This record gives sequence, C-alpha cells and structure tokens, in this order.
Amino acid sequence: MDIELKPLASYPSENWGELFTRLEELRGHDPQTLSEVRGGEKVNGVLQMPWVDYARPVERIIELLYSLNVVQGMDWNQWLGDITVEEALNVNRIKSANLGDTVALLVSFVRAERFSDGVIGERLKDGTLVAALTRLEELVTSS
Repeated sequence: MDIELKPLASYPSENWGELFTRLEELRGHDPQTLSEVRGGEKVNGVLQMPWVDYARPVERIIELLYSLNVVQGMDWNQWLGDITVEEALNVNRIKSANLGDTVALLVSFVRAERFSDGVIGERLKDGTLVAALTRLEELVTSS
C-alpha cells in the first residue's frame, strides 16, 4: 500500500554514503556478533534490568536513519491494515517493496526497539534489517 511519506534527505549526500558503507559492514559480520544482552543480574542486591548493546555500525545506522528522515511519523493503521506481520517480515517481499513499505518497515524496527530491547538484534539475525536497508539503497540510488 502506498503511504504518504515526508521527503527523505536528498541523494547523493555524505550521510547516504555513510549509511550504505555501514550497510556493507553489516553484510560482512555474523549477525550474532552485532548485539549483546547485558545486565539481568543482581548488583548489590538489586536486579539490574537487561538491555541490548549494539555494535557501533548498528548504532550509527539508526542515527543515520533519523538524520536522513527515514524514521518519520506515519499512519500505522493505514500501513498495517493491508499486510500481516509475517508478510511484512518476508525477505522476498522486502526485496521488491516500494519506497513507502521499505520506509515503514525500517521505522517499525527502530520504533519497536524503543519499547522492547532486542528487536533490531532479532531483525539482524533474521536478515530483514539488511534486506530492508539493501532495498532502501536500491530505491534511493536509482531515482
């Protein structure tokens, strides 16, 4: 479904170039090594809540998605009304997604991480984050 997007940052730019360089770094790593759960133990009798610590390339990608206006407000009901979560996370579907669906998927990953630590790590492990970033690169560089 076509969703209404705010304009993304102009291409080419230094930030787009860095995003695609960081994407190449992700492709060269074992996804298991890009995130680590920390905490979850008692410190001085107090349980320290667990959190996920991401490798620097992953953190920088998230920062760049914000600066390039990829992470933006959107009408979630409009987007999710047409597809299931399983369809949205299907790597083959992502490979042919339009710009709106690609942006919506990336936004959903980043926003979900704010409410549930580890979402981005799971998306790294199942290949959907790299697939969505790859599709974003194809769409941005071809226009």
